[in-house]
Amino acid sequence: MQDLSHFPKACLFDVDRTLSDSKGEIRPVTRAALKKLAAAGYEIAVCTGRSYAELKQAILPLFPDDSIHITSGGAQVVRMSGEVVWEKVLPSELVHTIAEKVHALGADFGFSQRTLYAGTPNVLEYKRTQRWPVETIDVYELEDWTTPLLTIGSLNESVHAYMESLEDVEVKSMTNSLGMPYYDVTPIGITKREGAQAWAKAVGVDLAETAAFGDSENDLEVLEYVGTGVAMGNAIPELKAIADFTIEDTDDDGIAQFVDHLLAQNT
Repeated sequence: MQDLSHFPKACLFDVDRTLSDSKGEIRPVTRAALKKLAAAGYEIAVCTGRSYAELKQAILPLFPDDSIHITSGGAQVVRMSGEVVWEKVLPSELVHTIAEKVHALGADFGFSQRTLYAGTPNVLEYKRTQRWPVETIDVYELEDWTTPLLTIGSLNESVHAYMESLEDVEVKSMTNSLGMPYYDVTPIGITKREGAQAWAKAVGVDLAETAAFGDSENDLEVLEYVGTGVAMGNAIPELKAIADFTIEDTDDDGIAQFVDHLLAQNT
């Protein structure tokens, strides 16, 4: 068994295929694991590409009421109430330029603004079929498109070429739970690492004494930067290569098993 006697007492969790399983469900044992960590005095939060709008009803209530979270791929740090502690945003004009270009090339796009998720019809239909409820709005009902993160899906070669040409934003190539590729776009220089830095300052913890759990491309920077990186068994090989620990697959209750082992050594 792994020696976890010196494991950090602050933990950041990716959501998709880390807290959630491959069906998009947060299993009861995972929910219980979060409660056990909080009860044992661990500082816990999400560190996710998801927006506050997507998290506020189904995910954030699993955490303590006074917790602070990293959302939108590291571009926003927010309290449970929705109060923004820190953020970096893409200006409306830039979002219009990128979004309208990719839409003309055949792609779909979406983004959040506080408690609303805006997007093209295909994106909103997809969001409405997900297990986690989110309040949506047709993007063309909004005049201001300022947002921490822009997501682009329904990709083709022309869209790929355009996205690769962008230099004034941070672009992450991602894959959803259905195996479909998409892009996350944040302000230049912003990844989960920068969000974690702002979170640590707000919460009053040292990232050298923080663990981060993840599975995908947008977890690389934060797992490499924090004191302890934990890769899921279903994580991409690049993430496992830099992680301090690799635990069981999300479908095998990896977090719940790890937490039980952790608390057995530290309580």
